[in-house]
Amino acid sequence: MLKFVAGATGYLDHCILEYGGGVSEGAEVLVDRGADVVLHECAVTRSNGDGLRIRGSVNTGALRFLAEGGVFGQNAGRGMRVDGSVSATEVQVTGSTFEGNAIGVEMTEVSSAVQLSGNVFKPHSGVAVKGGINAVAHSLLGQPVADDFSGMTTTYTGIEIAGGIANSPGGQLSPDGSAPYRVSSDVSVGEGFALTVSPGTTLLFDSGRWLWVDGVLNVAGQPSSSVLMTASSASRQPGSWPGMCISYTGQVNMSYCTVENGGGSRLQAMVEQRLGGALMMDHCTLRRAAGAALYLRGDSGVGTARANLASCIVTETLWEDAREYYTRLVMGSHRTLWMATAAGFKVFRMP
Repeated sequence: MLKFVAGATGYLDHCILEYGGGVSEGAEVLVDRGADVVLHECAVTRSNGDGLRIRGSVNTGALRFLAEGGVFGQNAGRGMRVDGSVSATEVQVTGSTFEGNAIGVEMTEVSSAVQLSGNVFKPHSGVAVKGGINAVAHSLLGQPVADDFSGMTTTYTGIEIAGGIANSPGGQLSPDGSAPYRVSSDVSVGEGFALTVSPGTTLLFDSGRWLWVDGVLNVAGQPSSSVLMTASSASRQPGSWPGMCISYTGQVNMSYCTVENGGGSRLQAMVEQRLGGALMMDHCTLRRAAGAALYLRGDSGVGTARANLASCIVTETLWEDAREYYTRLVMGSHRTLWMATAAGFKVFRMP
């Protein structure tokens, strides 16, 4: 094992590091906070644990790790593992290849983040990139150059969000190459915090996994680059995932977004607004819901639900109507919610 402790400086050029790992740290190359390390066109392979491990909470001081044009492959664990409090400006990997590891890159803690730019991900036994919602939303994935996931077995093995609460300022999900974000465990936006989903982003939800909003969720699609929220299953059907819920403290602002194949379990509808939460939708489509696509609910004991829906479409649901209870629907004359039924299109009813 090669270990860089706090205060250490290392520059490795065209080196091959292989058949290591297996000690208490479980990695072939270990970098602690306080070290300054550059790997230039190096291969870190065939560890019986992780290839590279960065420990952001061990020791103190500035951390810099840069890997350029390297290979992280055939490691029994992760190609690269990032632990502890690490920012994307401290750990940067560019132009490298990840192949044949258990997982390509994993951020194991909520405050772990990395910058990945122009890397190539080939098949692993698991996913290419994995982390909780805070780690993924604060990483710089595909910036400034998109990563290449075309060699992965399926698009579902690209980037995995392993659940958690988005409760750190400035979180953002942006597209990285061809890889969607697969949500493998429940995700929520914490009260007092905001999460932004950038244009062109796709979120795939595993069966039974939902998105819960106590804070602010901004889904910022554009006419030429919309956002998609759907099921991760290859055979997507209505009810393949529960959907999204806005709590009484939550606010969702959605534009040019499609939500589909949800509903039927855990929630009243594929998109459910509870107890005075705010829902603003502009040019959005809700389709293929099992049960109600949209449920707008107010409660006189807590507050009145707020909903403003502009040029939206609800279609291909398994119910003919949507539900609304004690709801104030704010619509101008040019703001219309359309619903497709067997009889054709009709205006969503107002209280």
